[in-house]
Amino acid sequence: MDSNICFESINSVSELLSIISNIKAIYGKKTEFGGCPPRVNGELNDQADFWFRGERNIEYKLCPKVMRKGQFTVEWYDEPLSRFTKEASAYLNNIDLKDTLLCMEYAQHYGTPTRLLDFSTNPLVALWFACSDYNVDGHIWIINEHNYSNVCCCAFMKKFGMDCVDNNILKDYNLNNQDNQVYPVAIYPSYVDARMLVQSSRFLLWPDDWQDLDDRIKKDNWMTIKEPEPKIKSYRFAYKVIIPKNKKETLLKELDMVGVNDKMLFPGLDGIGRYSDYLFRKNT
Repeated sequence: MDSNICFESINSVSELLSIISNIKAIYGKKTEFGGCPPRVNGELNDQADFWFRGERNIEYKLCPKVMRKGQFTVEWYDEPLSRFTKEASAYLNNIDLKDTLLCMEYAQHYGTPTRLLDFSTNPLVALWFACSDYNVDGHIWIINEHNYSNVCCCAFMKKFGMDCVDNNILKDYNLNNQDNQVYPVAIYPSYVDARMLVQSSRFLLWPDDWQDLDDRIKKDNWMTIKEPEPKIKSYRFAYKVIIPKNKKETLLKELDMVGVNDKMLFPGLDGIGRYSDYLFRKNT
């Protein structure tokens, strides 16, 4: 990351939404740089999608859990997925086990390390996850998915004429083929569980070429809210918001006031139990 790049620090939910509003005002329109924007009622949808990821620790790199051990072999990347698919096959009898991406989404959902990294289209979901550790500063990644895909996955996207890869295309794509991509690919997943629905889940899928995404973002790829509108907006796709550790408890209380809490993010008994524990701890 360029040492001259500075990011905003927030103290409230409203400050986060204000930053996002400013960024969308500059970078929210799809451009002619590439890709095929989807049609809505027969008309081109020119609004770019923005994805958000909350990291509880500001030192965490932007890469999947399976790649955080420093192993660099394809066999290591895919071994946890292979093990999960074999041992969970009795519970996955309604899906095609040859659909690698769908199996990967199930594995990711149940905690298996995969090549997938979770994002959300809801910034408040990302903020909740960024506030989950009071002991260290966190941050939120903001990704302009349209610009990211056009800049980082241009060859892959042009091959299929799409902005965002879906299951029907990627399930037949050789994950070990590096000819068309060296960056993670943006994926709109199948919602295999209600949790993914309420969390508005999206994924980045890492190729075999292991590298943190942080290290691949160039100075001209960063969006900004203070500089004049850049001459070429299409190349700018990333931004970070800092979450100070001493504001996290207050931010979680604000999120709870608008219904973003364990009970909402984790539907079912598990979420109810976690939320009850949160209320108990907050009131003691």
